[in-house]
Amino acid sequence: MHRGKISWRDHIAYHRAASNSRRTGRHRRLMPRIRIDIFMTYREFVMHNRVKLSAVWLATAIAVAGCAGNEPVYQPKAFSPVPIDRTAYVPAVDAFVILMDTSSSMAENQNRHFFAAKDAVNAMNQTIPELGYQGALVTFGPGCLLDKGLARIWYGPATYSTADLGGALGKIQCAGGVTPLDRGFDASASAPAAVQGKTAIFVVSDFRDIDSKKAMKALDALNDKYQGRICVHAVQLGEDKKATAFRDSLGGASNCSSAINASSIASSAALSDYITKTLLMAAPKTGDADGDGVADDRDRCPTTPPGARVNSVGCWWLGDEDVLFDFDKAVIKSTFMLDEAITLLKANPEINVEIQGHTDNVGDPAYNVNLSQRRADAVMEYMIANGVSSSRLRAKGYGDTRPHVSNASDQGRALNRRVELHPYR
Repeated sequence: MHRGKISWRDHIAYHRAASNSRRTGRHRRLMPRIRIDIFMTYREFVMHNRVKLSAVWLATAIAVAGCAGNEPVYQPKAFSPVPIDRTAYVPAVDAFVILMDTSSSMAENQNRHFFAAKDAVNAMNQTIPELGYQGALVTFGPGCLLDKGLARIWYGPATYSTADLGGALGKIQCAGGVTPLDRGFDASASAPAAVQGKTAIFVVSDFRDIDSKKAMKALDALNDKYQGRICVHAVQLGEDKKATAFRDSLGGASNCSSAINASSIASSAALSDYITKTLLMAAPKTGDADGDGVADDRDRCPTTPPGARVNSVGCWWLGDEDVLFDFDKAVIKSTFMLDEAITLLKANPEINVEIQGHTDNVGDPAYNVNLSQRRADAVMEYMIANGVSSSRLRAKGYGDTRPHVSNASDQGRALNRRVELHPYR
Protein backbone atom coordinates (compact mmCIF):
# COMPACT_ATOMS: atom_id res chain seq x y z
CA MET A 1 0.00 0.00 0.00
CA HIS A 2 1.26 3.45 -0.87
CA ARG A 3 2.05 5.34 2.37
CA GLY A 4 3.79 8.47 1.09
CA LYS A 5 2.35 11.90 0.49
CA ILE A 6 -0.47 12.30 -2.04
CA SER A 7 1.08 14.04 -5.06
CA TRP A 8 -0.60 16.20 -7.67
CA ARG A 9 -0.25 13.28 -10.10
CA ASP A 10 -2.39 11.09 -7.78
CA HIS A 11 -5.11 13.73 -7.72
CA ILE A 12 -5.10 14.07 -11.54
CA ALA A 13 -5.15 10.31 -12.00
CA TYR A 14 -8.04 9.98 -9.63
CA HIS A 15 -10.14 12.68 -11.28
CA ARG A 16 -9.47 11.28 -14.78
CA ALA A 17 -10.43 7.80 -13.69
CA ALA A 18 -13.52 9.09 -11.98
CA SER A 19 -14.54 11.08 -15.06
CA ASN A 20 -14.09 8.12 -17.41
CA SER A 21 -15.77 5.50 -15.28
CA ARG A 22 -18.74 7.10 -13.50
CA ARG A 23 -21.08 4.60 -15.11
CA THR A 24 -19.14 1.63 -13.80
CA GLY A 25 -18.76 2.99 -10.29
CA ARG A 26 -14.99 2.40 -10.40
CA HIS A 27 -14.35 5.88 -8.93
CA ARG A 28 -16.00 4.71 -5.71
CA ARG A 29 -13.35 2.02 -5.37
CA LEU A 30 -10.56 4.58 -5.76
CA MET A 31 -11.79 6.85 -2.93
CA PRO A 32 -11.07 4.44 -0.04
CA ARG A 33 -7.44 4.12 -1.07
CA ILE A 34 -6.92 7.87 -1.09
CA ARG A 35 -8.70 8.19 2.29
CA ILE A 36 -6.43 5.51 3.74
CA ASP A 37 -3.40 7.31 2.34
CA ILE A 38 -4.52 10.58 3.93
CA PHE A 39 -5.17 8.86 7.27
CA MET A 40 -1.80 7.17 7.30
CA THR A 41 -0.07 10.41 6.43
CA TYR A 42 -1.81 12.23 9.34
CA ARG A 43 -1.01 9.39 11.71
CA GLU A 44 2.64 9.47 10.74
CA PHE A 45 2.65 13.24 11.24
CA VAL A 46 1.30 12.93 14.78
CA MET A 47 3.71 10.14 15.68
CA HIS A 48 6.60 12.13 14.29
CA ASN A 49 5.66 15.30 16.19
CA ARG A 50 4.46 13.75 19.47
CA VAL A 51 7.67 14.64 21.30
CA LYS A 52 7.50 18.22 20.07
CA LEU A 53 3.85 18.59 21.14
CA SER A 54 4.59 17.16 24.59
CA ALA A 55 7.42 19.62 25.02
CA VAL A 56 5.10 22.53 24.14
CA TRP A 57 2.47 21.43 26.68
CA LEU A 58 5.13 20.95 29.37
CA ALA A 59 6.56 24.41 28.76
CA THR A 60 3.07 25.92 28.95
CA ALA A 61 2.32 24.15 32.25
CA ILE A 62 5.61 25.35 33.74
CA ALA A 63 4.85 28.92 32.67
CA VAL A 64 1.37 28.82 34.22
CA ALA A 65 2.72 27.34 37.43
CA GLY A 66 5.36 30.04 37.54
CA CYS A 67 2.73 32.76 37.23
CA ALA A 68 0.60 31.15 39.93
CA GLY A 69 3.61 31.02 42.20
CA ASN A 70 3.90 34.80 42.01
CA GLU A 71 0.38 35.29 43.40
CA PRO A 72 0.24 36.41 47.06
CA VAL A 73 -0.99 33.76 49.49
CA TYR A 74 -3.87 34.63 51.81
CA GLN A 75 -2.93 34.72 55.48
CA PRO A 76 -5.94 35.25 57.80
CA LYS A 77 -5.67 38.33 59.98
CA ALA A 78 -5.57 37.58 63.70
CA PHE A 79 -8.91 38.37 65.33
CA SER A 80 -10.27 38.05 68.87
CA PRO A 81 -14.04 38.64 69.02
CA VAL A 82 -15.83 40.52 71.78
CA PRO A 83 -18.43 38.00 73.03
CA ILE A 84 -22.10 38.97 72.83
CA ASP A 85 -24.19 38.10 75.91
CA ARG A 86 -26.62 35.56 74.51
CA THR A 87 -28.87 35.85 77.54
CA ALA A 88 -29.44 39.56 76.94
CA TYR A 89 -30.52 39.32 73.28
CA VAL A 90 -32.76 37.39 70.94
CA PRO A 91 -32.57 37.24 67.11
CA ALA A 92 -34.06 40.21 65.27
CA VAL A 93 -34.02 38.23 62.00
CA ASP A 94 -34.65 34.59 61.17
CA ALA A 95 -31.90 34.25 58.56
CA PHE A 96 -28.82 35.99 57.24
CA VAL A 97 -26.73 35.76 54.07
CA ILE A 98 -23.15 36.95 53.68
CA LEU A 99 -22.88 37.93 50.00
CA MET A 100 -19.20 38.35 49.11
CA ASP A 101 -17.75 39.96 45.97
CA THR A 102 -15.24 37.75 44.09
CA SER A 103 -14.93 39.81 40.89
CA SER A 104 -11.77 41.12 39.22
CA SER A 105 -11.75 44.54 40.92
CA MET A 106 -11.34 42.73 44.25
CA ALA A 107 -8.16 41.09 42.91
CA GLU A 108 -6.39 44.34 42.04
CA ASN A 109 -3.26 45.37 43.94
CA GLN A 110 -2.39 41.76 44.71
CA ASN A 111 -5.85 40.77 45.96
CA ARG A 112 -5.97 43.61 48.50
CA HIS A 113 -9.75 43.89 48.67
CA PHE A 114 -10.33 40.16 48.19
CA PHE A 115 -8.15 39.36 51.20
CA ALA A 116 -9.77 42.20 53.18
CA ALA A 117 -13.20 40.77 52.34
CA LYS A 118 -12.19 37.34 53.62
CA ASP A 119 -10.88 38.92 56.83
CA ALA A 120 -14.12 40.87 57.28
CA VAL A 121 -16.31 37.80 56.72
CA ASN A 122 -14.11 35.73 59.04
CA ALA A 123 -14.45 38.34 61.79
CA MET A 124 -18.22 38.53 61.32
CA ASN A 125 -18.47 34.76 61.48
CA GLN A 126 -16.56 34.65 64.77
CA THR A 127 -18.72 37.41 66.26
CA ILE A 128 -22.23 36.27 65.28
CA PRO A 129 -23.69 34.16 68.11
CA GLU A 130 -25.23 30.79 67.27
CA LEU A 131 -28.87 31.51 68.08
CA GLY A 132 -30.64 29.24 65.61
CA TYR A 133 -30.47 31.48 62.55
CA GLN A 134 -30.60 30.08 59.04
CA GLY A 135 -27.23 31.14 57.62
CA ALA A 136 -25.73 31.18 54.11
CA LEU A 137 -22.51 32.22 52.35
CA VAL A 138 -22.80 33.28 48.70
CA THR A 139 -20.31 34.82 46.24
CA PHE A 140 -20.91 36.84 43.08
CA GLY A 141 -18.27 37.05 40.35
CA PRO A 142 -16.64 34.09 38.57
CA GLY A 143 -13.72 33.96 40.99
CA CYS A 144 -11.25 31.25 39.96
CA LEU A 145 -11.23 30.55 36.22
CA LEU A 146 -12.33 26.96 36.72
CA ASP A 147 -15.37 27.88 38.80
CA LYS A 148 -18.69 27.73 36.99
CA GLY A 149 -21.45 30.32 37.20
CA LEU A 150 -21.59 34.01 38.06
CA ALA A 151 -22.90 33.40 41.60
CA ARG A 152 -22.34 30.45 43.88
CA ILE A 153 -23.76 29.22 47.18
CA TRP A 154 -20.88 27.94 49.31
CA TYR A 155 -22.82 27.26 52.50
CA GLY A 156 -26.46 26.94 53.53
CA PRO A 157 -29.11 27.86 53.98
CA ALA A 158 -28.68 25.79 57.13
CA THR A 159 -28.91 26.23 60.89
CA TYR A 160 -25.99 28.58 61.41
CA SER A 161 -22.74 27.04 62.60
CA THR A 162 -19.60 29.15 63.04
CA ALA A 163 -17.41 26.17 62.17
CA ASP A 164 -19.34 25.20 59.03
CA LEU A 165 -19.48 28.71 57.57
CA GLY A 166 -15.79 29.17 58.38
CA GLY A 167 -14.96 25.95 56.55
CA ALA A 168 -16.85 27.13 53.47
CA LEU A 169 -15.07 30.50 53.56
CA GLY A 170 -11.72 28.73 53.50
CA LYS A 171 -12.60 27.14 50.15
CA ILE A 172 -13.00 30.51 48.39
CA GLN A 173 -9.56 30.91 46.84
CA CYS A 174 -9.54 33.78 44.34
CA ALA A 175 -11.35 36.65 42.64
CA GLY A 176 -11.81 37.49 38.96
CA GLY A 177 -14.26 38.36 36.20
CA VAL A 178 -17.38 40.51 36.08
CA THR A 179 -19.38 41.85 39.05
CA PRO A 180 -22.94 40.47 38.75
CA LEU A 181 -24.50 41.62 42.04
CA ASP A 182 -27.93 40.94 40.54
CA ARG A 183 -27.02 37.25 40.25
CA GLY A 184 -25.84 37.35 43.85
CA PHE A 185 -29.22 38.64 45.01
CA ASP A 186 -30.93 35.93 42.95
CA ALA A 187 -28.76 33.24 44.56
CA SER A 188 -29.54 34.62 48.04
CA ALA A 189 -33.27 34.03 47.61
CA SER A 190 -33.10 30.53 49.09
CA ALA A 191 -32.51 31.97 52.59
CA PRO A 192 -35.71 34.03 52.97
CA ALA A 193 -37.62 31.19 51.33
CA ALA A 194 -36.70 28.98 54.30
CA VAL A 195 -38.01 31.29 57.06
CA GLN A 196 -41.07 33.31 58.01
CA GLY A 197 -39.40 36.42 59.41
CA LYS A 198 -36.77 38.86 58.16
CA THR A 199 -33.55 38.00 56.34
CA ALA A 200 -30.40 40.14 56.59
CA ILE A 201 -28.12 40.20 53.52
CA PHE A 202 -24.60 41.51 54.20
CA VAL A 203 -23.02 42.59 50.89
CA VAL A 204 -19.23 42.71 51.33
CA SER A 205 -17.75 44.41 48.25
CA ASP A 206 -15.80 47.35 46.84
CA PHE A 207 -19.03 48.11 44.87
CA ARG A 208 -17.10 48.92 41.69
CA ASP A 209 -18.05 47.95 38.12
CA ILE A 210 -21.58 46.95 39.15
CA ASP A 211 -24.58 47.36 36.85
CA SER A 212 -26.60 49.31 39.41
CA LYS A 213 -29.86 49.12 37.45
CA LYS A 214 -29.73 45.33 37.23
CA ALA A 215 -28.73 45.03 40.88
CA MET A 216 -31.53 47.28 42.16
CA LYS A 217 -34.05 45.52 39.91
CA ALA A 218 -33.03 42.14 41.37
CA LEU A 219 -33.22 43.53 44.92
CA ASP A 220 -36.66 45.06 44.28
CA ALA A 221 -37.87 41.71 42.95
CA LEU A 222 -36.54 40.01 46.08
CA ASN A 223 -38.30 42.52 48.32
CA ASP A 224 -41.54 42.20 46.37
CA LYS A 225 -41.46 38.42 46.56
CA TYR A 226 -40.82 38.35 50.29
CA GLN A 227 -43.03 41.31 51.19
CA GLY A 228 -40.38 43.66 52.51
CA ARG A 229 -38.70 41.09 54.77
CA ILE A 230 -35.24 41.76 53.28
CA CYS A 231 -32.69 43.93 55.13
CA VAL A 232 -29.57 44.76 53.08
CA HIS A 233 -26.41 45.80 54.93
CA ALA A 234 -23.74 47.10 52.55
CA VAL A 235 -20.14 46.82 53.80
CA GLN A 236 -17.73 48.67 51.51
CA LEU A 237 -14.03 47.99 51.03
CA GLY A 238 -12.13 51.01 49.74
CA GLU A 239 -13.11 54.65 49.21
CA ASP A 240 -14.25 54.87 45.57
CA LYS A 241 -16.78 57.77 45.49
CA LYS A 242 -18.99 56.37 42.74
CA ALA A 243 -19.05 53.02 44.49
CA THR A 244 -19.93 54.73 47.78
CA ALA A 245 -22.95 56.39 46.17
CA PHE A 246 -24.27 53.01 45.03
CA ARG A 247 -23.48 51.48 48.42
CA ASP A 248 -25.61 54.17 50.06
CA SER A 249 -28.49 53.46 47.69
CA LEU A 250 -28.45 49.84 48.87
CA GLY A 251 -28.39 51.04 52.46
CA GLY A 252 -31.58 53.01 51.82
CA ALA A 253 -33.43 50.13 50.19
CA SER A 254 -35.61 49.55 53.28
CA ASN A 255 -36.13 50.79 56.83
CA CYS A 256 -33.98 47.98 58.22
CA SER A 257 -31.08 48.36 55.73
CA SER A 258 -27.75 50.10 56.34
CA ALA A 259 -24.48 51.09 54.63
CA ILE A 260 -21.02 51.43 56.17
CA ASN A 261 -17.35 51.31 55.28
CA ALA A 262 -15.51 48.24 56.53
CA SER A 263 -12.98 50.46 58.32
CA SER A 264 -15.70 51.51 60.79
CA ILE A 265 -16.03 47.94 62.11
CA ALA A 266 -12.34 47.04 62.06
CA SER A 267 -12.11 46.72 65.85
CA SER A 268 -13.61 43.78 67.73
CA ALA A 269 -15.77 46.05 69.88
CA ALA A 270 -17.14 47.99 66.89
CA LEU A 271 -17.95 44.78 65.02
CA SER A 272 -19.70 43.32 68.07
CA ASP A 273 -21.84 46.46 68.30
CA TYR A 274 -22.60 46.27 64.54
CA ILE A 275 -23.70 42.62 64.72
CA THR A 276 -25.84 43.44 67.75
CA LYS A 277 -27.59 46.25 65.86
CA THR A 278 -28.14 44.30 62.63
CA LEU A 279 -29.01 40.81 63.88
CA LEU A 280 -30.20 41.13 67.49
CA MET A 281 -32.67 42.87 69.77
CA ALA A 282 -32.91 43.06 73.54
CA ALA A 283 -34.50 40.04 75.17
CA PRO A 284 -37.94 40.83 76.57
CA LYS A 285 -38.03 41.11 80.34
CA THR A 286 -40.48 38.94 82.22
CA GLY A 287 -40.25 40.59 85.62
CA ASP A 288 -37.64 40.48 88.39
CA ALA A 289 -39.24 39.59 91.70
CA ASP A 290 -36.07 39.79 93.81
CA GLY A 291 -34.70 42.90 92.06
CA ASP A 292 -31.29 41.39 91.29
CA GLY A 293 -31.30 42.43 87.62
CA VAL A 294 -31.93 38.90 86.30
CA ALA A 295 -35.35 38.27 84.75
CA ASP A 296 -37.49 35.73 86.57
CA ASP A 297 -37.51 33.30 83.63
CA ARG A 298 -33.71 32.99 83.93
CA ASP A 299 -33.34 33.41 87.70
CA ARG A 300 -32.33 30.16 89.41
CA CYS A 301 -32.26 31.86 92.82
CA PRO A 302 -35.43 34.03 92.96
CA THR A 303 -35.14 34.88 96.69
CA THR A 304 -31.77 36.65 96.65
CA PRO A 305 -31.78 39.65 99.05
CA PRO A 306 -31.59 43.14 97.49
CA GLY A 307 -28.02 44.28 96.92
CA ALA A 308 -26.52 40.79 96.73
CA ARG A 309 -23.78 40.20 94.17
CA VAL A 310 -25.26 37.72 91.66
CA ASN A 311 -24.03 35.80 88.62
CA SER A 312 -25.74 35.58 85.21
CA VAL A 313 -28.45 33.23 86.53
CA GLY A 314 -29.29 35.31 89.60
CA CYS A 315 -27.51 33.35 92.33
CA TRP A 316 -25.67 35.02 95.21
CA TRP A 317 -22.08 34.53 94.17
CA LEU A 318 -18.79 35.03 95.99
CA GLY A 319 -16.51 34.72 92.96
CA ASP A 320 -14.15 32.11 91.59
CA GLU A 321 -11.15 30.65 93.40
CA ASP A 322 -8.89 33.40 92.06
CA VAL A 323 -10.82 35.78 94.35
CA LEU A 324 -11.42 33.58 97.41
CA PHE A 325 -8.85 30.77 97.24
CA ASP A 326 -5.54 29.81 95.72
CA PHE A 327 -5.59 26.80 93.39
CA ASP A 328 -6.31 23.57 95.28
CA LYS A 329 -6.50 25.45 98.61
CA ALA A 330 -9.27 26.16 101.12
CA VAL A 331 -7.66 29.13 102.89
CA ILE A 332 -9.52 32.40 102.22
CA LYS A 333 -7.18 34.95 100.64
CA SER A 334 -9.61 37.84 99.99
CA THR A 335 -12.58 38.87 102.12
CA PHE A 336 -14.22 41.87 100.45
CA MET A 337 -17.02 39.78 98.87
CA LEU A 338 -17.52 37.94 102.16
CA ASP A 339 -17.75 41.22 104.04
CA GLU A 340 -20.44 42.42 101.61
CA ALA A 341 -22.42 39.22 102.22
CA ILE A 342 -22.09 39.54 106.01
CA THR A 343 -23.42 43.11 105.88
CA LEU A 344 -26.45 41.95 103.89
CA LEU A 345 -27.14 39.04 106.25
CA LYS A 346 -27.04 41.35 109.26
CA ALA A 347 -29.48 43.71 107.50
CA ASN A 348 -31.85 40.80 106.74
CA PRO A 349 -31.95 38.69 109.95
CA GLU A 350 -34.86 36.60 108.65
CA ILE A 351 -32.66 35.07 105.94
CA ASN A 352 -30.76 31.82 106.47
CA VAL A 353 -28.23 30.66 103.86
CA GLU A 354 -26.71 27.44 102.65
CA ILE A 355 -23.06 28.03 101.76
CA GLN A 356 -22.40 25.91 98.67
CA GLY A 357 -18.87 25.04 97.56
CA HIS A 358 -18.18 24.10 93.93
CA THR A 359 -15.15 23.10 91.83
CA ASP A 360 -14.32 22.55 88.18
CA ASN A 361 -14.00 19.03 86.73
CA VAL A 362 -10.20 18.78 86.93
CA GLY A 363 -9.03 15.98 89.21
CA ASP A 364 -10.69 13.13 91.07
CA PRO A 365 -14.43 13.73 91.69
CA ALA A 366 -14.26 12.49 95.29
CA TYR A 367 -11.33 14.79 96.00
CA ASN A 368 -13.25 17.72 94.48
CA VAL A 369 -16.22 17.08 96.78
CA ASN A 370 -13.90 17.16 99.79
CA LEU A 371 -12.17 20.34 98.54
CA SER A 372 -15.48 22.11 97.93
CA GLN A 373 -16.69 21.12 101.44
CA ARG A 374 -13.54 22.53 103.04
CA ARG A 375 -14.02 25.81 101.17
CA ALA A 376 -17.67 26.06 102.21
CA ASP A 377 -16.64 25.36 105.82
CA ALA A 378 -13.97 28.08 105.64
CA VAL A 379 -16.54 30.65 104.48
CA MET A 380 -19.00 29.64 107.23
CA GLU A 381 -16.30 29.91 109.91
CA TYR A 382 -15.37 33.40 108.70
CA MET A 383 -19.00 34.53 108.82
CA ILE A 384 -19.51 33.17 112.33
CA ALA A 385 -16.31 34.87 113.48
CA ASN A 386 -17.68 38.16 112.10
CA GLY A 387 -21.04 38.17 113.83
CA VAL A 388 -23.43 35.93 111.86
CA SER A 389 -25.19 33.36 114.02
CA SER A 390 -24.26 29.76 113.27
CA SER A 391 -27.97 28.87 113.47
CA ARG A 392 -28.52 30.77 110.22
CA LEU A 393 -25.78 28.96 108.29
CA ARG A 394 -25.08 25.54 106.87
CA ALA A 395 -22.23 24.47 104.58
CA LYS A 396 -22.22 21.84 101.84
CA GLY A 397 -19.69 20.90 99.16
CA TYR A 398 -20.96 19.77 95.75
CA GLY A 399 -17.63 19.18 93.99
CA ASP A 400 -17.96 19.39 90.20
CA THR A 401 -21.56 18.13 90.04
CA ARG A 402 -23.20 21.56 89.52
CA PRO A 403 -21.18 23.51 86.93
CA HIS A 404 -22.32 27.06 86.27
CA VAL A 405 -20.88 27.02 82.72
CA SER A 406 -19.04 24.54 80.50
CA ASN A 407 -15.69 23.23 81.76
CA ALA A 408 -14.30 23.14 78.20
CA SER A 409 -12.16 26.29 78.61
CA ASP A 410 -9.88 27.85 81.23
CA GLN A 411 -12.37 30.69 81.64
CA GLY A 412 -15.27 28.30 82.14
CA ARG A 413 -13.39 26.24 84.72
CA ALA A 414 -12.49 29.42 86.63
CA LEU A 415 -16.17 30.42 86.79
CA ASN A 416 -17.10 26.99 88.10
CA ARG A 417 -14.64 27.23 91.02
CA ARG A 418 -16.95 29.26 93.23
CA VAL A 419 -18.94 29.60 96.43
CA GLU A 420 -22.65 30.46 96.30
CA LEU A 421 -25.02 31.55 99.08
CA HIS A 422 -28.52 30.12 98.73
CA PRO A 423 -31.13 31.69 101.05
CA TYR A 424 -33.68 29.45 102.73
CA ARG A 425 -36.40 30.08 105.30
